[in-house]
Amino acid sequence: MAVLRSKKFRIGASIFAALVLIVVVGGFAFSRGYFMRFVVEGKDISRDQFLADAETGMSRYCTQGEWAVGWFYIYETHCFNTEAEVETYMNMHFGST
Repeated sequence: MAVLRSKKFRIGASIFAALVLIVVVGGFAFSRGYFMRFVVEGKDISRDQFLADAETGMSRYCTQGEWAVGWFYIYETHCFNTEAEVETYMNMHFGST
């Protein structure tokens, strides 16, 4: 019980809990697309618009994306109407597919 009352233990436990909370909240937000920028046919669209298009069955071919340097966005997803456009994009940016 003396360990639980020690100041160093409480500080260490608080730091550990804060790091776990950051990882969990960040993982949840990233997996739901909050830190992603969606680029369709060269135009930025919102996450909500992207999800609404997906729910209505709008057929698009999307690349896995790339890291985006920006204030809010961490990752970029590029979508195209045809598979040929995706292959052209991938060849231009990442070499052969």
